[in-house]
Amino acid sequence: MKFGAVASWSAIIPLKPPGQRKTRLARRLSAAQRDRLAEDMFHHVASILRAVPSISEIALLSESPLPGWAARWIHDHGRGLNVELSESAKTYRTQNLLVIHADLPRLEVADIFDLTTARDTRSAIAPDRHGTGTNALAIRKEDSMSFAFGDHSFPRHLALARRPLRVVERIGLALDVDTPDDLDIAGRERFSPSLLAR
Repeated sequence: MKFGAVASWSAIIPLKPPGQRKTRLARRLSAAQRDRLAEDMFHHVASILRAVPSISEIALLSESPLPGWAARWIHDHGRGLNVELSESAKTYRTQNLLVIHADLPRLEVADIFDLTTARDTRSAIAPDRHGTGTNALAIRKEDSMSFAFGDHSFPRHLALARRPLRVVERIGLALDVDTPDDLDIAGRERFSPSLLAR
């Protein structure tokens, strides 16, 4: 299959502040373990993005920068993810923008390629494995998008889009880690044993 020219993309990865990460894993992991797990997954997602030639910039959207994070940091002022993304997206109006969650331990380069390759002119969306949440949005510069992250964000994003979105269903994009079941499905080999201590 032949594809069109490879477009350049900027990526934003939101990350909650320490103490607020992965609260539904509280029965399995301590607060410190949940914070480290979230950061481990964030770094995995960032490393995958860095390996994709079409990703020209990666920005962390968070309350404060992570230690050692040398790329762009966007200050999250605590107004809610959709407001923060809407404000941040104004900076990228003339660019293709990828918004992707930080908790995708099985994410691979091919997943990002599928989201962003110019096989057509549509923006793309990646649902979670339940088909209710949104784990990534690849918004082409020709489009605008109202962010609707939260409960049932996948159907809400589809309804809000000005043009039909291309739906990308891949395990690396679908499997986020919010619950103990997610953690088990993702596979223990994906994480440090110390993070999975019961």
